[in-house]
Amino acid sequence: GGPMAADSVPITVWKPLEAFLDELKSTLSEDLLSVVLYGSAARGDFAAGTSDLNLMVVTGSFSTHQLRQVTASVQAAWRAVRLDPFMLTLEELRRSADVFPLRYHEIKSCYRLLVGQDVLEDIFVHDEHLRLACEREAKQMVLRLRQLYMLRAGLRPALRETLISTINPFLRLLAVALQLTGKNPPEELDQMLELASRQLDIPGDALLKVWSLRFSTHPTEEAILTGLYEQFIECAVGLASYVDRLGV
Repeated sequence: GGPMAADSVPITVWKPLEAFLDELKSTLSEDLLSVVLYGSAARGDFAAGTSDLNLMVVTGSFSTHQLRQVTASVQAAWRAVRLDPFMLTLEELRRSADVFPLRYHEIKSCYRLLVGQDVLEDIFVHDEHLRLACEREAKQMVLRLRQLYMLRAGLRPALRETLISTINPFLRLLAVALQLTGKNPPEELDQMLELASRQLDIPGDALLKVWSLRFSTHPTEEAILTGLYEQFIECAVGLASYVDRLGV
């Protein structure tokens, strides 16, 4: 039932996903209203074994009894294909766009309906809610990066790990910031960073180097890594300040 996502998800992943959906249908039956695939699997850049398979499961009601019923299926699917679902009722979905604007914005920007009705069609994310959430995340990122710098300075693997784990959340916030100013972020990363450099006055080339760290097999010299980290903090400060000013 519903449009299949087999073209963006490898068949080795699709089979366990289908099995999970079948179990979900039989467990929740009438209460299951919608299952939506989002994230890398919906965008088409899913990497089996490393990417999580993101699902949003929407139900009519959701009790602790139902939670117990689906737990074994979820754990099996996590082991098989890193399935990471979040479950909520239709009422919760409709009343949460103001508190989860970034998550809903990300899902709405690219998703595939796997089961049931399209419950996202009439969910509206206000720009001001989105801007405020983006500002909060960016400012938290600045504080966290400074804190980790003080704790990890001189520890090359720890600094590298912090950069690698923070770059993708940063780039997602950057794309939202550009959208809030009416700029459609280019899909190509280097083009998006070029636009961001002009728009936010931040060193986009440093961001590209940070993004490339995960693919590098050679250890990066400590001085270079520290310099990159410091530039990355500058970028986060620039992003936070830019999004803050949008609210004036």
